Amino acid sequence: MTACPTIRLMDVIGKKWTFVILQQISYNGHSGFNNLLRMIGEITPKILSQRLQELESEDIVRKDVSDVKTKTTHYALTKKGVELKQILDNLRVWNTKYSSNKTDCPTRGCVNCELFRN
Repeated sequence: MTACPTIRLMDVIGKKWTFVILQQISYNGHSGFNNLLRMIGEITPKILSQRLQELESEDIVRKDVSDVKTKTTHYALTKKGVELKQILDNLRVWNTKYSSNKTDCPTRGCVNCELFRN
């Protein structure tokens, strides 16, 4: 991995689904893996697992184990993740301001947007 902080950051948050995962964790509080998988819908379990591990390793997302016996986990934004969400919210405002489509996103996320899906 490169020493450039910007490139390193983009290696993590620039991957497909990462913003959507962050949005879902942010908007839905503590979300478990299966709940995230169900809410996002089109992501594979393998990709979701990889993205969550990357976000955890960068201290953007925290994984809490609420029941050791059933291995029930929940994901939440860390302080660093909350600050990143504020930046993402500013990007949304900026994009709305300069987009040719002047309507604000009614779903507050990309998960339900038909334009996001391939």
